[in-house]
Amino acid sequence: MLNIEEISARLEIHEVLMRYVRGIDRRDAELLQSAYFPDAVDVRSYSDIDTSPADFAERAIEGFGATPEFSQHHMTNVHYDIDCARGIADVESYVLVFHPVGPHTSRTLRPADGESCVRFAGARYFDRFECRDGEWRIARRACVVDWSRTDLYGQEDPVLSQRLGGLAPAVGAADPSRRLSRHS
Repeated sequence: MLNIEEISARLEIHEVLMRYVRGIDRRDAELLQSAYFPDAVDVRSYSDIDTSPADFAERAIEGFGATPEFSQHHMTNVHYDIDCARGIADVESYVLVFHPVGPHTSRTLRPADGESCVRFAGARYFDRFECRDGEWRIARRACVVDWSRTDLYGQEDPVLSQRLGGLAPAVGAADPSRRLSRHS
């Protein structure tokens, strides 16, 4: 049975995971970096470069280039192994990732044929969380892509691709969440 300290830690860690996916999907470097401690390390199965949170945020955001579409990271199963007394947690999170890519994206993301497509993947984050000064954040992340596909590309859906009522996707200050949240 979980005690109140473990429940609190889970909720705080979950909030960090949600901040991460929102930051990367909205291309918000500050929000993305806030999920990590500044001295954290991020390792990816598709890259031989270990990066800092700042370097990862810059690479990820620049990698999307001028694409008007947005990536989506959907967190699904999350397993927590928390040691509140030591202030550490090993967290494994499953994520479904959808990346619109094309000639405008980085060399890492750009399809070899130069066409546009939607790349989608199933991945897992293996995170070492630490609680420092009462705050849980990622101290080390290893991302493993379990599978990926690029065969979802096709014509835009005529119904779902409409941009009615000023609800067009955007980044930064133009992001609809800026005006639709209670903090606006």
